[in-house]
Order: sequence, then C-alpha cells, then structure tokens
Amino acid sequence: MSGGNPYQPQQPQGYPQQPNAYPPQQGGYQQPYGQQGPGGYMKPNRGSMLLVFSILSWFVCVGFGIAAYIMAGKDIEEMQRGQMDPTGLGLTKAARTISLVHFIFFGVIMMLYVVLFVFIGASGGFK
Repeated sequence: MSGGNPYQPQQPQGYPQQPNAYPPQQGGYQQPYGQQGPGGYMKPNRGSMLLVFSILSWFVCVGFGIAAYIMAGKDIEEMQRGQMDPTGLGLTKAARTISLVHFIFFGVIMMLYVVLFVFIGASGGFK
C-alpha cells in the first residue's frame, strides 16, 4: 500500500478498476413531496383525499362534501397560480363536481321533505 486511502479496499494487480457501486452523494436537502416550480417549492396536491371526501359525503355526512368543495376550489386556484402541483387537477375537479352534484341532490330531497310536511300539515295531519 503506497499513499492511498487506508479505508478504501485496494485492487489486486492485473484486475481493472471496478466502478463505484453507489452513485456519488449530492449535497443539499431535497423535499420528499411536491415539485420545484419556477417560484420555488410547490405544495403537493390533495386530489385523491378530496375525491375520498366527496364520496364519503354520499354515505357518511354532508359535511365531508362541504369540506371537499371548499378545499377543491382553493386547490384549483393554487394550481392555476403555480403554487400547487398540478398533477392532481383532474381528481380535484372530479371531487368538486361530485360534491356539487351531492349538494343539488341533497337540496332537492330536502325540498321534497318540506313540501311533504307542509302538505301533511295542511291536510290535517295523520288522523
């Protein structure tokens, strides 16, 4: 061993130099989520979560649909401004549409209940 790094294994004579098995490490911290946009870090999209919320609103509680509709609207604006990762734009728009359809359906059903109760009340009730 002559003047080399004592911690790096030496190649025996007559064999070609083996390439390093691992790529060289690059300095700096990289964000695990999102992308690097022109203005810096972009927030990750929440399209799949919003889609789950909008579907849950049909089976669990209307509050999930309200939350999904409001959050989807804000996310679409941020995607258009370039502040959020736009890869989930389709899912976000689908979640907003499903929530809107549920609001309309829920409103129609509530109006039918009101009309039904008014009709029953005007006819003298259940006698």
